[in-house]
Amino acid sequence: MSLLGQAASKRYGIAPYFIKAWSGSSDPAFRAIVAFTGPMRGLVMADPSWELIFQSAPLTRAPVHKVPLTQDYAHDVKSMRAANPHAGLYFICNPNNPTGTLTPYEDIVWLLKHKPRDAVVLVDEAYIEFSDAESCIPLVEQGHDIIVLRTFSKIYGMAGMRLGFTIGRPDLIERLLPYGFPDSPLFLSMNAVVAGTASLQQNALVPGRKEANMLARDETFAFLRDHGVDYIPSDSNCFLLDVRRPGAEFVAAMAQQGIMVGRSWPIWPTRSRITVGSANDMAGFRHALSAVMSL
Repeated sequence: MSLLGQAASKRYGIAPYFIKAWSGSSDPAFRAIVAFTGPMRGLVMADPSWELIFQSAPLTRAPVHKVPLTQDYAHDVKSMRAANPHAGLYFICNPNNPTGTLTPYEDIVWLLKHKPRDAVVLVDEAYIEFSDAESCIPLVEQGHDIIVLRTFSKIYGMAGMRLGFTIGRPDLIERLLPYGFPDSPLFLSMNAVVAGTASLQQNALVPGRKEANMLARDETFAFLRDHGVDYIPSDSNCFLLDVRRPGAEFVAAMAQQGIMVGRSWPIWPTRSRITVGSANDMAGFRHALSAVMSL
């Protein structure tokens, strides 16, 4: 077992044979589309959520059903199940991207128990270290049809180095291998492996970054409340802001102030995704927002 595998097994509390390293988490996410969907086995996901997950669906001619979030901005798992009772893959991003909101653990368990036979639930936990959410990793050892994605691109700050994991039953992970490079560890950056191993071994790293993110986020939320700007409360390092105009116009206006902000989603065209940076970053964001929105 590699040092990376040992560190991941200890950090996640699961046997190493459930863990497979990849060059990021996008690669296995795309493979899951190809492996588990088709013309008669569609993809079901929330709306809005991570767009890249359905971009491979045309390869398998899989129908895609996008289900609006609940009033609490969680995945509506019962509506997802009803949207396609013959789906091959149900995707849950928890915390969700772009809203940063949580779906209760019990709801994910419900979906696992009521999904179609042989369907797989793919849970992306890219942002979970920023939150207090309960991980779905223990459900893997319980034998459920679930694959959990983890990445070093978010709280570990290693997006450009490309490193991530799938955590799932070996028989499910094996179904991902025929698509793309069959043995992804051969294509991992050794710098990423070394950095990832060291990151997993640092006990204070994640709590420290989580606290810093929370403080910067909550200070910004207080500013938004004080100025009557609508936003969706988040448990992650991103949130959606109601910018009161088409999202693209807001992005351009903020760029003129020297602040780059995120995109909007078709279902909510006037909401822009804001990534929470450092305390100084967010101070600059609030200053620019005041100018752009005349607060």
